[in-house]
Amino acid sequence: YVVALVDKVREEGPVPLKDIRADVENRVRQQKKAESIVASLVAKKANAKTIEDLAKSLGLQPEPVTNLRFTSSTLGNAGIEPNVVAAATALEKGVVSDPIIGENGVYVLSVNNITEPSETDANKDLARNYVERNYSANVNFVAYEALKVLAKINDNRREFY
Repeated sequence: YVVALVDKVREEGPVPLKDIRADVENRVRQQKKAESIVASLVAKKANAKTIEDLAKSLGLQPEPVTNLRFTSSTLGNAGIEPNVVAAATALEKGVVSDPIIGENGVYVLSVNNITEPSETDANKDLARNYVERNYSANVNFVAYEALKVLAKINDNRREFY
């Protein structure tokens, strides 16, 4: 059995600050903490030549990530970190990056190995299959969203879950 109850009805327009105060405070607290960590990392990075030296000075263990590609959205065990993945794919080999603020933490990267993709027919087929799978998986979602727009349905579930 499902029992539904309307807890609150919101009028259209900007959300009152009192309703989102805790969320805003949490995001600001995370941002300030990340800025503090970045300042600490920048100070320690000045004395470190490699990522291992930096990790040792911080009392941490570097965590290797393998097979990182530009199309990747996750960074090993760190979770979904698109900004960090993009920064990693732009780094040159052996260069220690500046601290990067991600969704789940602050990261310092160093690339150990770069493997250039070969231009074989197998890779072209893989790329084409990858694009086709992505588009075919997206078709139902896009069609559903188009129907919602045409029917003028406002789905506010994302605000509650």
